[in-house]
Amino acid sequence: MSRLFEGYTSNPTVCPLLQQYSAIALFRFVMLPHLSRAISVVAMIETVFFLTIFAEIFVTTGGGPGLATTNLVYYIFLKALLEFDVGGASAGGLIAVRGNLFDA
Repeated sequence: MSRLFEGYTSNPTVCPLLQQYSAIALFRFVMLPHLSRAISVVAMIETVFFLTIFAEIFVTTGGGPGLATTNLVYYIFLKALLEFDVGGASAGGLIAVRGNLFDA
């Protein structure tokens, strides 16, 4: 792709090959592939932050009222330590780790 831009200015949208495409197509096929790493890093960091918010939920609301503020980490805690359902807690843990890896 960089060979296409040789001899043109530093702005790739000035290239005659790319001027025939709309702004949406340029964003989708030129800009988005370059942003994919940054997007994946931000998604992974936000997922890790979501998984570490257990203490705030446990201290402030205890997962309630009802199950309104229960997230996956608090649900794993409820299953493993309060209901003694280790199978359900391990399945929830696998879902949490798999979701975190999928975001990365």
